[in-house]
Amino acid sequence: MLKSMTGYGRAQYEDENLLVNVEVRTLNAKYFEVNIRLPKELYDQEITLKHLVQKELERGKVSITVEYEQKNDSALSIDAETFTSAYKQLADLAEVLRADKKDLMRLVVQYSGALNGTQMQTLAPETWQNIKKTFLEAVVHTNEFRVHEGAALKALFSQYVQTIREKLALVEEQDPKRTAHVRQRIQTKLTEIRNDEMFDENRFEQEVIYYIEKLDISEEKARLLNHLAYFEEMLDTDKSNGKKLGFIAQEIGREINTIGSKANDFLIQRYVVEMKDELEKIKEQLLNIL
Repeated sequence: MLKSMTGYGRAQYEDENLLVNVEVRTLNAKYFEVNIRLPKELYDQEITLKHLVQKELERGKVSITVEYEQKNDSALSIDAETFTSAYKQLADLAEVLRADKKDLMRLVVQYSGALNGTQMQTLAPETWQNIKKTFLEAVVHTNEFRVHEGAALKALFSQYVQTIREKLALVEEQDPKRTAHVRQRIQTKLTEIRNDEMFDENRFEQEVIYYIEKLDISEEKARLLNHLAYFEEMLDTDKSNGKKLGFIAQEIGREINTIGSKANDFLIQRYVVEMKDELEKIKEQLLNIL
């Protein structure tokens, strides 16, 4: 099953006391990279969450945002003594400095620690389990998105491979004409040089054999067909084989290049250029395959 490394997933949990939102975005990357934005109450769970993500998503650049809110009124408590003391100190300092006092309340809340909620305390086990469950749900949705994108890419790969096959069929059609043309050139040249008194027939035959073997592309055509078949076979496996598909694409490119360098024929070389164009599309899309 082909998977894209591009994905998106989100999940939400809500009850009378708790609201949780998790959002996951993934992009292609050579290795696994993850960045999780967490409330500070969850900092100690970051490693656990990263392990869960790597197990499910395997590879790619992953960005995750986790937000939660305690909705019950009892979540809020005020340390009146600390608040009053902090406010008085700041007010006295403002008098000395002749500073504006209008933001003193906000500064006390922000810096004194006098205003606390249950979010600032240790999470209840039930709360953590609900956050973790929502987190995993968002990751699962991301995986589903990746599978959907992978199916679309698989259709593209099949189309590119089919086009290469069609161009290779045109090479097969042109190859006998090319061979006949080469044979005619050799015969013409042979007629010209047979009258040369320095002509060495044995050496000439050896050079002709070498020349013909050098121009023969039958093995390259057969290997290219095998590589294309293997590529399609890997597309249909249960596992997403992005790296293996990349290696096969390299072998496909090697055979196409060899055909182009040995063909010595304008039409075949044009078909080779068109095959290379399709192969480049394959390589570009493979960068996004898990």
